[in-house]
Order: sequence, then C-alpha cells, then structure tokens
Amino acid sequence: GKDFADESYVKGAVDYNLAEAKKYWAKGLKETGKKSVSLTLLSDDTDVAKRTTEFVQSQLTKLPGVKIT
Repeated sequence: GKDFADESYVKGAVDYNLAEAKKYWAKGLKETGKKSVSLTLLSDDTDVAKRTTEFVQSQLTKLPGVKIT
C-alpha cells in the first residue's frame, strides 16, 4: 500500500497565512454584523496544555477585534 500521509496530503490545507486569515475574519465579522468577538479559551493545567493554550491565544489575538479571556 501507499503511505497514508502522502495519500491524504492536501497542498495548502494548513499553510500559515495571516493576511488570508484576517481577510476571512473580517468577512465573518461583517456577515454577523459584529465589530469584535470575545472568546473564553479553556484548558487544563498541565505544562503542555498551558503552552498550547498560550500559543493559540497569541495566534488568535493577531486577528482584529478578538478578545481572549
């Protein structure tokens, strides 16, 4: 058989593109009639979870109008 990772690869499916993320975020805000969104990010208290949560929070706050608590 063929390697699953090779067979299931989708080019560009997980590329980091902040400009495109901001574009889609602005489109979503406009569609919902909102100027900002507040999100509560929950996690457990293990070291790995804390680091992961900090990373996710740092990425989400790059989008205009996002407030994370």
